[in-house]
Amino acid sequence: MKRFFVGLTLVVLGVVFAGCDGFFEVAETESGRVMLAPTTPAVDEGYGMQQVHADLGDVEVCGYLVLVNRDNAVDAAGLGGMVAAWPTVPVSVIDGMYLHPTALAAVAEMFEAARSEGISGLHVTSGFRSIEHQTLLYDGGRNPFALPPGHSEHHTGLAADIMAVGVSQAQFGNSEQGRWLAQNSWRFGLILRYPAGTEHITGVPYEPWHFRYVGISHAEFIFQNQIVLEEYLEILANR
Repeated sequence: MKRFFVGLTLVVLGVVFAGCDGFFEVAETESGRVMLAPTTPAVDEGYGMQQVHADLGDVEVCGYLVLVNRDNAVDAAGLGGMVAAWPTVPVSVIDGMYLHPTALAAVAEMFEAARSEGISGLHVTSGFRSIEHQTLLYDGGRNPFALPPGHSEHHTGLAADIMAVGVSQAQFGNSEQGRWLAQNSWRFGLILRYPAGTEHITGVPYEPWHFRYVGISHAEFIFQNQIVLEEYLEILANR
Protein backbone atom coordinates (compact mmCIF):
# COMPACT_ATOMS: atom_id res chain seq x y z
CA MET A 1 0.00 0.00 0.00
CA LYS A 2 1.20 3.48 -0.76
CA ARG A 3 2.71 5.47 2.07
CA PHE A 4 0.38 8.09 3.52
CA PHE A 5 1.53 11.69 3.46
CA VAL A 6 1.22 14.47 6.00
CA GLY A 7 -1.56 16.02 3.96
CA LEU A 8 -3.82 13.18 5.07
CA THR A 9 -4.28 14.91 8.41
CA LEU A 10 -5.93 17.92 6.82
CA VAL A 11 -7.92 15.76 4.43
CA VAL A 12 -9.37 13.58 7.16
CA LEU A 13 -10.05 16.56 9.41
CA GLY A 14 -11.92 18.16 6.55
CA VAL A 15 -13.98 15.02 6.03
CA VAL A 16 -14.87 14.55 9.68
CA PHE A 17 -15.61 18.13 10.57
CA ALA A 18 -16.57 19.84 7.33
CA GLY A 19 -18.11 17.09 5.22
CA CYS A 20 -16.75 15.65 1.95
CA ASP A 21 -18.52 17.80 -0.63
CA GLY A 22 -16.91 17.03 -3.97
CA PHE A 23 -13.82 15.43 -2.47
CA PHE A 24 -13.30 13.31 -5.58
CA GLU A 25 -14.93 12.37 -8.87
CA VAL A 26 -13.51 8.94 -9.69
CA ALA A 27 -10.69 7.02 -8.03
CA GLU A 28 -9.18 3.57 -8.30
CA THR A 29 -8.34 1.55 -5.23
CA GLU A 30 -5.59 -0.98 -4.74
CA SER A 31 -8.08 -3.74 -5.55
CA GLY A 32 -8.87 -2.08 -8.87
CA ARG A 33 -12.48 -1.11 -8.19
CA VAL A 34 -13.60 2.33 -9.34
CA MET A 35 -15.29 4.54 -6.80
CA LEU A 36 -17.95 7.05 -7.75
CA ALA A 37 -18.34 10.36 -5.94
CA PRO A 38 -20.74 10.17 -2.98
CA THR A 39 -23.35 12.61 -1.87
CA THR A 40 -22.18 15.00 0.82
CA PRO A 41 -22.17 13.08 4.11
CA ALA A 42 -23.47 14.58 7.30
CA VAL A 43 -20.96 15.71 9.89
CA ASP A 44 -20.82 13.59 13.04
CA GLU A 45 -22.08 15.71 15.92
CA GLY A 46 -20.71 15.96 19.43
CA TYR A 47 -17.13 14.95 18.72
CA GLY A 48 -15.43 18.35 18.68
CA MET A 49 -11.73 18.66 17.82
CA GLN A 50 -10.38 15.99 20.16
CA GLN A 51 -7.63 13.99 18.44
CA VAL A 52 -6.38 10.45 18.88
CA HIS A 53 -2.87 9.54 17.79
CA ALA A 54 -1.57 6.44 16.05
CA ASP A 55 1.83 5.68 14.57
CA LEU A 56 1.36 6.29 10.84
CA GLY A 57 4.87 7.34 9.93
CA ASP A 58 4.48 10.76 11.57
CA VAL A 59 1.00 11.13 10.11
CA GLU A 60 -1.68 12.09 12.60
CA VAL A 61 -5.15 10.73 11.91
CA CYS A 62 -8.01 12.12 13.90
CA GLY A 63 -11.19 10.68 15.25
CA TYR A 64 -13.14 7.63 14.21
CA LEU A 65 -11.02 7.02 11.09
CA VAL A 66 -7.85 6.25 13.05
CA LEU A 67 -6.00 3.42 11.29
CA VAL A 68 -4.59 0.59 13.37
CA ASN A 69 -3.47 -2.50 11.45
CA ARG A 70 -0.53 -4.82 10.88
CA ASP A 71 1.58 -1.94 9.54
CA ASN A 72 0.35 0.82 11.86
CA ALA A 73 0.67 0.33 15.60
CA VAL A 74 -0.78 2.24 18.48
CA ASP A 75 2.41 2.97 20.41
CA ALA A 76 2.49 2.19 24.11
CA ALA A 77 2.59 5.84 25.12
CA GLY A 78 -0.20 6.84 22.77
CA LEU A 79 -2.46 4.02 23.90
CA GLY A 80 -2.75 5.36 27.43
CA GLY A 81 -3.67 8.79 26.08
CA MET A 82 -6.25 7.28 23.77
CA VAL A 83 -7.99 5.40 26.55
CA ALA A 84 -7.93 8.49 28.76
CA ALA A 85 -9.39 10.63 25.97
CA TRP A 86 -12.01 8.04 25.06
CA PRO A 87 -13.28 6.61 28.35
CA THR A 88 -14.70 3.13 28.01
CA VAL A 89 -17.94 2.00 29.57
CA PRO A 90 -19.34 -1.50 30.07
CA VAL A 91 -21.26 -3.00 27.18
CA SER A 92 -24.69 -3.84 28.49
CA VAL A 93 -25.17 -6.94 26.31
CA ILE A 94 -22.40 -9.00 27.90
CA ASP A 95 -20.51 -8.59 31.18
CA GLY A 96 -16.85 -7.66 31.08
CA MET A 97 -16.75 -6.08 27.61
CA TYR A 98 -15.81 -2.43 27.10
CA LEU A 99 -16.19 -0.06 24.12
CA HIS A 100 -15.71 3.61 23.33
CA PRO A 101 -19.03 5.20 24.38
CA THR A 102 -19.96 6.23 20.83
CA ALA A 103 -19.23 2.75 19.51
CA LEU A 104 -21.18 1.28 22.40
CA ALA A 105 -24.23 3.40 21.57
CA ALA A 106 -24.00 2.37 17.92
CA VAL A 107 -23.75 -1.34 18.74
CA ALA A 108 -26.67 -1.11 21.18
CA GLU A 109 -28.81 0.67 18.58
CA MET A 110 -27.84 -1.90 15.96
CA PHE A 111 -28.78 -4.81 18.23
CA GLU A 112 -32.15 -3.20 18.95
CA ALA A 113 -32.81 -2.74 15.24
CA ALA A 114 -31.80 -6.35 14.58
CA ARG A 115 -34.26 -7.60 17.19
CA SER A 116 -37.03 -5.47 15.70
CA GLU A 117 -36.28 -7.04 12.30
CA GLY A 118 -36.40 -10.61 13.60
CA ILE A 119 -32.66 -11.14 14.14
CA SER A 120 -31.94 -12.52 17.61
CA GLY A 121 -29.08 -13.74 19.73
CA LEU A 122 -26.44 -11.12 18.88
CA HIS A 123 -23.87 -10.35 21.55
CA VAL A 124 -20.39 -8.84 21.86
CA THR A 125 -17.62 -11.34 22.53
CA SER A 126 -14.68 -8.91 22.50
CA GLY A 127 -14.38 -5.14 22.77
CA PHE A 128 -11.50 -3.07 24.12
CA ARG A 129 -8.30 -5.07 24.71
CA SER A 130 -5.20 -4.13 26.63
CA ILE A 131 -1.72 -4.81 25.27
CA GLU A 132 -1.41 -7.65 27.79
CA HIS A 133 -4.67 -9.27 26.66
CA GLN A 134 -3.67 -9.00 23.00
CA THR A 135 -0.30 -10.57 23.80
CA LEU A 136 -2.06 -13.64 25.20
CA LEU A 137 -4.39 -13.90 22.20
CA TYR A 138 -1.57 -13.42 19.70
CA ASP A 139 0.25 -16.35 21.26
CA GLY A 140 3.53 -15.63 19.50
CA GLY A 141 1.86 -15.56 16.10
CA ARG A 142 0.13 -18.92 16.43
CA ASN A 143 -3.37 -17.39 16.35
CA PRO A 144 -4.14 -16.48 12.69
CA PHE A 145 -6.96 -14.15 13.71
CA ALA A 146 -4.96 -12.09 16.23
CA LEU A 147 -2.67 -9.24 15.23
CA PRO A 148 0.51 -8.52 17.21
CA PRO A 149 0.15 -6.55 20.44
CA GLY A 150 -0.26 -2.85 19.67
CA HIS A 151 -1.60 -3.53 16.18
CA SER A 152 -5.16 -4.57 17.02
CA GLU A 153 -8.14 -2.29 16.44
CA HIS A 154 -9.47 -3.57 19.75
CA HIS A 155 -6.96 -1.30 21.49
CA THR A 156 -8.99 1.72 20.31
CA GLY A 157 -12.30 0.64 21.83
CA LEU A 158 -13.90 1.20 18.41
CA ALA A 159 -13.96 -2.48 17.36
CA ALA A 160 -16.35 -5.19 18.51
CA ASP A 161 -16.39 -8.90 17.77
CA ILE A 162 -20.03 -9.91 17.46
CA MET A 163 -21.41 -13.44 17.50
CA ALA A 164 -24.84 -15.07 17.81
CA VAL A 165 -26.06 -17.55 20.39
CA GLY A 166 -25.93 -21.09 18.99
CA VAL A 167 -23.89 -20.12 15.91
CA SER A 168 -20.28 -21.25 15.61
CA GLN A 169 -17.51 -18.97 14.45
CA ALA A 170 -17.14 -21.02 11.26
CA GLN A 171 -20.86 -20.68 10.48
CA PHE A 172 -21.32 -17.05 11.43
CA GLY A 173 -20.69 -15.46 8.03
CA ASN A 174 -23.44 -17.55 6.43
CA SER A 175 -25.88 -17.28 9.31
CA GLU A 176 -28.89 -14.98 9.18
CA GLN A 177 -27.29 -12.89 11.91
CA GLY A 178 -23.96 -12.60 10.09
CA ARG A 179 -25.61 -11.73 6.78
CA TRP A 180 -27.84 -9.12 8.44
CA LEU A 181 -24.85 -7.45 10.10
CA ALA A 182 -22.84 -7.41 6.87
CA GLN A 183 -25.69 -5.70 5.03
CA ASN A 184 -26.93 -3.35 7.75
CA SER A 185 -24.06 -2.38 10.07
CA TRP A 186 -23.27 0.74 8.00
CA ARG A 187 -26.64 2.20 9.03
CA PHE A 188 -25.20 2.55 12.53
CA GLY A 189 -21.72 3.73 11.57
CA LEU A 190 -20.06 0.30 11.70
CA ILE A 191 -18.21 -1.53 8.94
CA LEU A 192 -17.34 -5.17 8.41
CA ARG A 193 -13.65 -4.56 8.81
CA TYR A 194 -12.17 -7.71 7.24
CA PRO A 195 -14.36 -8.86 4.32
CA ALA A 196 -13.58 -11.98 2.33
CA GLY A 197 -11.00 -11.47 -0.40
CA THR A 198 -9.31 -8.44 1.16
CA GLU A 199 -6.55 -10.12 3.16
CA HIS A 200 -3.92 -8.78 0.74
CA ILE A 201 -4.96 -5.27 1.80
CA THR A 202 -5.91 -5.65 5.46
CA GLY A 203 -3.40 -8.35 6.39
CA VAL A 204 -6.18 -10.19 8.24
CA PRO A 205 -8.19 -13.26 7.14
CA TYR A 206 -11.95 -12.99 6.61
CA GLU A 207 -13.60 -12.20 9.95
CA PRO A 208 -17.39 -11.93 9.56
CA TRP A 209 -17.68 -11.15 13.27
CA HIS A 210 -15.34 -8.11 13.49
CA PHE A 211 -17.03 -4.71 13.17
CA ARG A 212 -15.44 -1.29 13.51
CA TYR A 213 -17.07 2.06 14.24
CA VAL A 214 -16.10 4.83 11.79
CA GLY A 215 -19.23 7.02 11.72
CA ILE A 216 -22.35 6.71 9.58
CA SER A 217 -21.21 8.86 6.65
CA HIS A 218 -17.92 7.02 6.25
CA ALA A 219 -19.48 3.60 6.84
CA GLU A 220 -22.10 4.20 4.16
CA PHE A 221 -19.49 5.13 1.58
CA ILE A 222 -17.26 2.18 2.45
CA PHE A 223 -20.21 -0.23 2.26
CA GLN A 224 -21.73 1.13 -0.93
CA ASN A 225 -18.39 0.96 -2.73
CA GLN A 226 -17.36 -2.39 -1.22
CA ILE A 227 -13.93 -1.21 -0.07
CA VAL A 228 -12.00 -1.45 3.19
CA LEU A 229 -10.77 1.27 5.53
CA GLU A 230 -7.23 1.21 4.09
CA GLU A 231 -8.60 1.88 0.61
CA TYR A 232 -10.92 4.63 1.85
CA LEU A 233 -8.07 6.46 3.59
CA GLU A 234 -5.89 6.10 0.52
CA ILE A 235 -8.62 7.62 -1.65
CA LEU A 236 -8.80 10.58 0.75
CA ALA A 237 -5.02 10.92 0.79
CA ASN A 238 -4.78 10.98 -3.00
CA ARG A 239 -7.80 13.09 -3.87
